[in-house]
Amino acid sequence: MRQQPRNNLRVGPVTQADSITVRLRWPLEIIIYSLASQQASVRYVGNGPYDVDPLTPSTSMPGFSEYSALYLYNRVISYTMVAQVANLEAVPVSLFLINDNQDPGTSGISWNNYSSNSRCSQYLLAASTAQPARRIKTRIRVQDLVGSKQVLTDPTFQGAYNANPADKVYVGIGARISTGNLVNGVMVQAYLEMLVRFYDRVILTA
Repeated sequence: MRQQPRNNLRVGPVTQADSITVRLRWPLEIIIYSLASQQASVRYVGNGPYDVDPLTPSTSMPGFSEYSALYLYNRVISYTMVAQVANLEAVPVSLFLINDNQDPGTSGISWNNYSSNSRCSQYLLAASTAQPARRIKTRIRVQDLVGSKQVLTDPTFQGAYNANPADKVYVGIGARISTGNLVNGVMVQAYLEMLVRFYDRVILTA
C-alpha cells in the first residue's frame, strides 16, 4: 500500500475557545515638552485596551476590535512599557516612569507627587549633545499594583467590548528640567504591551 505524505494538510472542525489570552501592543511616538513649565508628562491606561489614551477618545489597541467581536469582556493581567528616550534639551533632564492605581494626571501635579510614587523609576538624561537615546522599561502585574488578587475576578476591573474597566491603573512618563521651561523636551519612542484575557464568548451563528 502506498503511504501518504506526512505533510498533507488536515482539515477539521474549529471550536471557539471559552476564553483566550493574547498580547496586544500600542505603539507610541511623542515629544514630552512644555512652553510654560519645568515639567511635562503623559500617562496611559495600563489596563484599558479599549481606550489607552485618556486624552484621545477611542484609542483602542490594534487587534482589540477583532477579539471583542468574539468575546464580551476582557481583563488585563499585566502590562509592559518599553521606551527609547532622548533628551532634546541642552542641559540634563530628570526623567520618571511611574505606575499607579490612581490617575496621576498630566498637569497641576507637583514633581514630588511623581517622584515619591512607590513604583516610580527615575533617570537622569545628560544634555542632548552628550548622550544617545536611552532604553527604559517597566513590567507590572495589575494585582501587584493594586495589592490584591481580586483584580482577577472583581467586576470593576473587567473591561467590555465598548468600555474600559471602572477601576483603572496607569503608566506615565514625565520629564523635568532644573531651570527654565521644558521647551524642547524629551523624545519618546515606545510601546505599551498588555497581556489581555478575553472571555464570555459571543455565540456565533451562521
